[in-house]
Amino acid sequence: MGTTPNFGFSFNRRSFLQRSAAVGAGALSLEAFLAACGSTTGTAGTVTATVNSLPPSSNAGALYVFNQLVKQFEQAYPNEKIVGKNDPYDPTTFYARLAAGQQEDGVQSYFTEPPLLISKHAAADITSLAKGWQYFSDYVPSIASIVTDSSGKVYGIPANGYTLGIFYNRKMFQAVGLDPDKPPTTWADFRSYAKELTSSKVAGFAETSTSNQGGWHFTNWMYTAGGDMESADGTKAVFNSPQGVSVLQLLKEMRFTDNSMTKEQLFTQAQTLQLLATNKVAMVVMAPDQLNTLQSQYGADLTQFGIGPMPQNGGNASLAGGNLWVFNPKSSADVIKAAFDYVI
Repeated sequence: MGTTPNFGFSFNRRSFLQRSAAVGAGALSLEAFLAACGSTTGTAGTVTATVNSLPPSSNAGALYVFNQLVKQFEQAYPNEKIVGKNDPYDPTTFYARLAAGQQEDGVQSYFTEPPLLISKHAAADITSLAKGWQYFSDYVPSIASIVTDSSGKVYGIPANGYTLGIFYNRKMFQAVGLDPDKPPTTWADFRSYAKELTSSKVAGFAETSTSNQGGWHFTNWMYTAGGDMESADGTKAVFNSPQGVSVLQLLKEMRFTDNSMTKEQLFTQAQTLQLLATNKVAMVVMAPDQLNTLQSQYGADLTQFGIGPMPQNGGNASLAGGNLWVFNPKSSADVIKAAFDYVI
């Protein structure tokens, strides 16, 4: 799954998706790259639902997976059809498209969106469908609560979750005498590793800093420092703190004192992943779902890469987030059911 910034929640590592295995039977479909535009009814007795996350044509591997999943679904549900379109969720256009009747029936969105979607009546009430699905009760309560209102009504299906961590090149670790089975767990180790991994051809570390993604990762570093972005009651920004300064100081020293970061900056997540895949950087901050892209888009041998937890410096957390599915409240009940059947 492509992790566009899924601006999310700060969960302790131990409490995120403790029963993910129990949800696994539904996860393959939930994580599918779906897509679409508008709701329609096809031939007599056939219901067609549209979904919004068809992979781009440039990602042939993901597109193949999508087509195979649709084929398998339509064989299992001969009276339900799925139409996909590459139309990622965009909060700046979603509500206008919904009002104009142009929004898909099934929409993959972010963990942060349900409160506003529910308050604006922009997500269908799927309580009966969700409660009738045998795996819905297996969601950790903190995850299920994201799509549930105060009265217990359900408005979406969580699809996947992540916590940010470190992706690294195992061969590069070995080449400088670092144990590839022991990634850095503290800021001090992380900084030291980055220095050792840096050479004339390879940067020890590359970080995102543009297209809203710099703030996303800054939040993640803030949690590892034991800080926060806002007060507990949500009324005041608190990132201008000693912990916030320490994050910026770490990155400044890595860039200008150690020279262990890339000289070029203003990268997006997609660009840092490409640098990792092409052996131009040894470590990046990334979500585990990007392993799919690392393999499908770059043909990477995943055995040559490792994943570690976010290095800590006074905290015991990393930023978490994920994707979920909501359904068009203007779609008919049978169309919503078809989209629901597909995403579970």
